[in-house]
Amino acid sequence: MRSFRKFKNDEGGAITVDWVVLTAAILGVLLGALTTFNQGVTTHAELASTTIEGNDIPTY
Repeated sequence: MRSFRKFKNDEGGAITVDWVVLTAAILGVLLGALTTFNQGVTTHAELASTTIEGNDIPTY
């Protein structure tokens, strides 16, 4: 019973759990932002490509 109370009052691993949760949250936010920006960049790149393809370049 004494070892259970000692285990219950031990907070040594709590900081590790905090860092794991914080790191996971930061990675989740970064992944979401990357996905959002990637879609926007792809759309603009396709628009630029279509515009450039539609222009005739005079050759002499």
